[in-house]
Amino acid sequence: TFHIATTTVRVGEQIAFGSRVLFDVLGPFPEDATNEKQPNETMIVGRLRFDGASAFLAGDIEKGDELRLALSSLDVRSDVLKVAHHGSLTSSTKLLLERISPKHAVVSVGSDNRYGHPHQDIIGRLEAMGMKVTRTDRDGRIEFVSTGGDFKLR
Repeated sequence: TFHIATTTVRVGEQIAFGSRVLFDVLGPFPEDATNEKQPNETMIVGRLRFDGASAFLAGDIEKGDELRLALSSLDVRSDVLKVAHHGSLTSSTKLLLERISPKHAVVSVGSDNRYGHPHQDIIGRLEAMGMKVTRTDRDGRIEFVSTGGDFKLR
């Protein structure tokens, strides 16, 4: 057996990784944290920040939590978006995308997956909003680097 230390995080907390990297906890919302029926609503959602550069890591959250985030006072603005739920139609609401306002959108998805992800409507929405879209099924490994101020696609 493994003995792995765990920590429960809450919306609004910050986790520091050294002095220059912060992770803002944006989800799950307290009422969703133990929802066994909807595991996608229990995902940790956050924003990784490094000297002015930021990435929104959406996990598999769906429309309900996206709307709660978009309507909250939490700062979600980010340069890079890890697209929620592999580009599924159940996520990537226009309202949250407008609040995040990323330059880059990354879709983590396997090629020829049985769900048909990412959905073309979502890709179209991301592109129509001016994001540069990269996908692991077509582009392979996707890496962003930063020395501060912004992320650059490598």
